[in-house]
Amino acid sequence: MIVHKILELPEQAFLPIWASLTVAFALIAPWLVGRGKVRLQRGDQASAKVAAGLWPAPRSGAWPILGVFGLIVMGYIALIFAWEDFAYYDDSQFTQYTLKGHSFRPPIWNSGRFFPLDMQEFNLIRYLTHTAAGYHVLPALQLLGVCALLLVLDREIDLIARVGLAVCVLFSPGMIISFTGLIYPERNVIFWLLCLIFFVDRFDRTQSSAAAVAAVVSAQFMLYYKETAFLLLWGFVAGRLLLRCRNIGRPGWNFGRLSEKASCLDFCLAVLGFIFVCYYGLVMHRHTSLQYAQHEKLPELEVLLSYLKADLLVWLFVPVVVIRFFLIFKSKIVPSPFWESLAWGALAYVAAFLVLGMFRGYYLAPADVIAILYLGRLACLSWGKASLSIRMAGSLLLCAILLQNILSSTYRMYERKNLIRAKVEIANRIQEQYRRNAGIPLRLYFPFSSPYLTMEFGAYLDYRGLPIEEAGTEPGGTNSVELVCHAMTNDGLIQNYRNIIGHAGRTPMPGDLVIILPDDDVSSVEASPYLYGGDSIFSYSPRPSLPGWFDFLARHLHFTYVNSFSIPDRWLNASVLLWKMKSE
Repeated sequence: MIVHKILELPEQAFLPIWASLTVAFALIAPWLVGRGKVRLQRGDQASAKVAAGLWPAPRSGAWPILGVFGLIVMGYIALIFAWEDFAYYDDSQFTQYTLKGHSFRPPIWNSGRFFPLDMQEFNLIRYLTHTAAGYHVLPALQLLGVCALLLVLDREIDLIARVGLAVCVLFSPGMIISFTGLIYPERNVIFWLLCLIFFVDRFDRTQSSAAAVAAVVSAQFMLYYKETAFLLLWGFVAGRLLLRCRNIGRPGWNFGRLSEKASCLDFCLAVLGFIFVCYYGLVMHRHTSLQYAQHEKLPELEVLLSYLKADLLVWLFVPVVVIRFFLIFKSKIVPSPFWESLAWGALAYVAAFLVLGMFRGYYLAPADVIAILYLGRLACLSWGKASLSIRMAGSLLLCAILLQNILSSTYRMYERKNLIRAKVEIANRIQEQYRRNAGIPLRLYFPFSSPYLTMEFGAYLDYRGLPIEEAGTEPGGTNSVELVCHAMTNDGLIQNYRNIIGHAGRTPMPGDLVIILPDDDVSSVEASPYLYGGDSIFSYSPRPSLPGWFDFLARHLHFTYVNSFSIPDRWLNASVLLWKMKSE
């Protein structure tokens, strides 16, 4: 019994243990690096003076460029807030928990997931606001921090190039998804990753103990937002240690450099990653099935093709990094230890998802950020020396990647805002119908929605104040709203992790509201019996309407959030009908 309680402690008391580890390493880091040898790299004596100030003063001619960038960022933030509500995928986490006064437990799942810092920020935010706009303030602030870090991170390229790369990062699909939504841990991984590399770079230049502490704290946050983040960290620090000890321009190694201050910081970061792996193993030793990974796993070829369709940038990044790796260790090129190591970490991060066979449009977002910065930096530094043919090939690749990112990001934003807006307007019509028939139970029939989508929409209706039937309430009670889902085979909880009740129903009954959601996987032909079998109360078409060529590309390049099926012709269209026909 005592042993069992001790083994449960890392899971039950995660936050105090994590906080204690963070404080301990924040104290250890300055002591450890203080015992290392000082070695500033060539040219760093001058750059240390610049690095002493957090923001290098821009040239007078740079202000117009920064002004344009500021307008772009303001527009981006305005898009984050536009038409937002708790009606998107997985927003039931908020409508059923924090918006009802409950705090999230650290996400440590029996199915094998271990990302215990995810969503914890909303346990504080729930005391400050109950609005969707209020919940999006934190992502907007993090976005501002990301932009600031992108502008000061690499001083070897000029400001125009840094602004251009920052814009490319902002409009990559993974960034769009991560920062416009609330549920994606990649947003925090990106933010803390950029903090980590900024403070490591600052430490390399200044040997500042404060920078070492900030780097350690940033790494500690990043690690516990995503299971695969430790590979990114380990790849980064391993590369730094290897390249620091590698004798550039001549064979052999200089392992004496492992005693330098920078190496001491790298060891400290590596130990943090090792502790994370041990912590993961200790907590998950009782949950060996790893059902989540098994459920999400796709065939190897399908994963490769999916990422190839969705992310050309990665497939340019991977071969460039691999080729440069061999050239470095053949002493054919002189590396930049900081950036090469960062690329190796990103490569390990990409490899993890390929090995796991897991695909989503936002999974590689942290690696995409590094890929843009790394490849952009190489292009900026080598462009003037490249031959005409290489410039032409590079330009074609750049145009292809930019075109894919712009189209994909535009469609993902278009999709998100229309899904939310359609569901908000459907909820408005349901509320009107409910008030008009006060005292009469209301049945909502979902002919095409999956149980998951039905449950999520029901959770949103509950948030809007409709009395959705829940476990423990009287079935068919006065003023209740029942959810009837064609895809369900039995009455009961729609999803076992939410308290919302659903009913199985093969056909709607007279008086039912038939709901066709904007993300139902249904064609116009399949929907027509329902569209003609009831009186239309509301119909929604996506707006603004897309030009035909854009819609064609979206349907054939699979830009949507849901990647497992082809897009039907009614995608993003919705209907609410009052059913009149009698059931057979």
